[in-house]
Amino acid sequence: MNDQSTPATSRLLKDYISQSLIVSRSSSRAYKITSLVVAITIFALNWFIMQVTIVDQSDLSILMARPLLDTTIFLFFCHFFVRSYLKINFINRHLPLQRISNLLLFLSIIALMNFLVSFGLNEISYFSSVDYRIINSVGDQSTTSASYSNAVSWSLGIALKLASFVVWSIFYIFWHSHRSKKLLQKRMQQAQIQQLTNQLSPHFLFNTLNSIRALIYENKDKAAETVTQLSELFRTHLQAHLHAHATLEEELLVSQRYLAIEQVRLEERLKVKIQIDKELYHQQLPTLTLLTLIENATKHGISSNVEPGYINITARKIDKRNWSLTVVNSVGIKIETDGTKTGLTNVISRLHLMFGNSVMIKQLLSETEFFIRLRLPYV
Repeated sequence: MNDQSTPATSRLLKDYISQSLIVSRSSSRAYKITSLVVAITIFALNWFIMQVTIVDQSDLSILMARPLLDTTIFLFFCHFFVRSYLKINFINRHLPLQRISNLLLFLSIIALMNFLVSFGLNEISYFSSVDYRIINSVGDQSTTSASYSNAVSWSLGIALKLASFVVWSIFYIFWHSHRSKKLLQKRMQQAQIQQLTNQLSPHFLFNTLNSIRALIYENKDKAAETVTQLSELFRTHLQAHLHAHATLEEELLVSQRYLAIEQVRLEERLKVKIQIDKELYHQQLPTLTLLTLIENATKHGISSNVEPGYINITARKIDKRNWSLTVVNSVGIKIETDGTKTGLTNVISRLHLMFGNSVMIKQLLSETEFFIRLRLPYV
């Protein structure tokens, strides 16, 4: 029985060590920054203790080296042992009393190991002048008194190490929980943006096919060219459709293909003017935002009017934090058209999902034109 349990225990230990190494090698940028802040805080605390407890402060290099080494050792144990244990056995799990007890037992073992390493540093001659043990034997103490003093010193030292690991564990659990909630919210927002984006595709396809149908009987060559434009447009559209966000440059490319198709159908009735600051090409938008604004302008401002019209597209920097995207279309004598207005509503919803209260949307309808401006933060 013992012979069978030994290999099983060895295999479990090997698997646990393998999992711990995998967890230790994977760390986010936020975790690294947080760890750096914690390291600086612990180093400052250790250095302060050194200043208070050490009498001989003649060698500054030793006074800096010892707290730096203690801080490095503590964070080593936190990262490679405590963090791995928490991620494998504790975080995102049901927490019965037994699991909490196991964590405290594990932290006690780690605290003892850390204390023994720190205690071993005191035996190195280089650090002999900075041996700041909690209670030292003073004067002519008896052997019993000295032994009692050492026992108390060890107990307090291990207790302090345990308290440090418990505080670090609580901090890491709450930090990880907060970060997980933020990540979940971000993914939910992206899913909502993607869901709203999906609703735009049938409307866009319907309008484009109507444009091609109108061309078939008038000019077959132009119809063929428009079909080619449509295929290219949908190829780009389907690729962009896989992502919740797109750059302004990608948005402009898709929109220009759409406008090329509409230009064939509307001819002189549609004039387009584009003024884009090239420094804004990399700025992010919800996918198909610009296309939807242009499609809305074309359908309600140009197609529904008997007179020629225009669409002006402008993107420019406002200040160090914000930039603007503006679409203006002419409004003339209208022919009655059906419209659900879902396109513009979806754009506004997706912008608020992506940017929250940082986005400002201004709409203005006059007798001659419709104006919509998006004030957006840099991303």
